[in-house]
Amino acid sequence: MRPLLTVMAALTLAAAACGDSDAGSDADPPVPTSSSVAAPTDVESVSETESGDPPPPLAATDTGVTADTIKIAAVYPDVSIIGNDSGDVEAKFRAVVDPINRAGGVNGRMIEIRVDLPVPIGVEYESTCVGHTEDEPVFAVIGLFFGEQVLCYSELHDTIAINLASVDEEQLERSTAPLLSVQPLSSRVAPDNVAALFDSGDLEEGMRVALHGLLDDDALHETYEKELEARGVDVVVSTLRTSPIDDPQAVVAEVEPYAARWVAEDVDAVMASSAPVAEDLLVQYERLGLEMPMLLPEGTDRPTSIITALYGVTSESFDHAVAVLHEHPPIDQFHADVNGVRDCVDAFEAVTDEDVELDAAAIAAGRVNFVPTVAACSLVELFAQVAEAAGPNLTTQSFGEAAAALGHVELTGMTTGSLGPGKPDVRDSPALIARFDADFDGFRP
Repeated sequence: MRPLLTVMAALTLAAAACGDSDAGSDADPPVPTSSSVAAPTDVESVSETESGDPPPPLAATDTGVTADTIKIAAVYPDVSIIGNDSGDVEAKFRAVVDPINRAGGVNGRMIEIRVDLPVPIGVEYESTCVGHTEDEPVFAVIGLFFGEQVLCYSELHDTIAINLASVDEEQLERSTAPLLSVQPLSSRVAPDNVAALFDSGDLEEGMRVALHGLLDDDALHETYEKELEARGVDVVVSTLRTSPIDDPQAVVAEVEPYAARWVAEDVDAVMASSAPVAEDLLVQYERLGLEMPMLLPEGTDRPTSIITALYGVTSESFDHAVAVLHEHPPIDQFHADVNGVRDCVDAFEAVTDEDVELDAAAIAAGRVNFVPTVAACSLVELFAQVAEAAGPNLTTQSFGEAAAALGHVELTGMTTGSLGPGKPDVRDSPALIARFDADFDGFRP
């Protein structure tokens, strides 16, 4: 397991579909799923059967599913321990759920949601999982999980899980219940990411590079290594970090000799094969004064302000970096009024007293309530779409079958997405080359 303080890169890419709204209107805020919840595919999910008779009454069908309700849980990390303010996270999720329920719920069942904010370091995520699966069992959990934390649900307790962040093939193989992710499987998009770096000129045939990754992501590391070598790039140094991300001193001590090899081999560039090790590169570039290109095809896991505070470095070395994103940051989408991000924010502000922070400097300083607002939309949206498509006989099995057959998915902040057989990851958006923006505290295309 590699618990992280936060996965803000994943959050920055969070998405869900929201309709138009007017924050000053007296009308109910828009139902964020109105344009995107898939039509039910079960014949019994329509108001009448083909014979003209009304469908049979709903009944309890699975853990957390009664005739009237679907009980789910939302998990989001408590980032107050690092001085960040996410605002009222519970209100953000309820602001998405309540309009769905007012519109009739999911196939006639109301969504009951509990929201928990565990500290993302230590055992709080595990104890939260026990609460959701043993103490008060839910039908499904949605949220942001780091490393193998999500497997407490999908593997150990046969509970549906939807992760805002990426999952990997091993987690999918180990899961006994449906496991979905908003972000794409890195192994699926790795070839696209490398191709984007070639198209931008940041990678060229004949280059000598160092490839640095994470032991937990060794399969992804091998995918990148094979893709580079197939394109004529010489991987002269290949390393995998084993130290946990919550022990910065151990991380620095382990990576220092790796960085010495980068220098000794006089590499043309250093590439991170996994998002969490982007900070390894930032620290070592500053320590050694390195200036060769830094390639981050997986982006970063958390905002630069958190990395610099943890390691006592500046962000200046990211000036040598290029990252690959698969969407413009939602705050840019908000200002451009595209992909429903503004509608999602407006819908939340219409029913609460909280103002969502849109100033990039304030967000970089720790006022991060914009990110979980968009995350809540994306996660509830995705659950509602799949559950609606599963029909009135809602079970773990029917949910998984509905996800595999859903096809096109529309989520706020996402250009294009889909679910299908063997494709449990939603985002299909194309690769975008991004450079570091210090004022934004992150990478922008």
